[in-house]
Amino acid sequence: MKKLAFLFLLWSFSHEGFTQAFQQTIIDSLKKELSMSMIDTSNVLSMVELVNQYKYSNADSALFYAQKALMLSRKIKFHEGEFKSL
Repeated sequence: MKKLAFLFLLWSFSHEGFTQAFQQTIIDSLKKELSMSMIDTSNVLSMVELVNQYKYSNADSALFYAQKALMLSRKIKFHEGEFKSL
């Protein structure tokens, strides 16, 4: 039973590290997409996705990108982006 509990703990710690690495890969690709795209609806949607990635791990970054997406959505009159960023 102790071996089973130890294996479960080992698995849970390795699983957490894997998901963090995967999340960082997604964040990096979204930031790269933001830097390459023009100011349009896809830019807003990328920021909203960044908010979704950051909301549990880095709340201040999530708030930063949400506010940025909201301002851009209002500027280009993109109502769906405004809704999602709120």
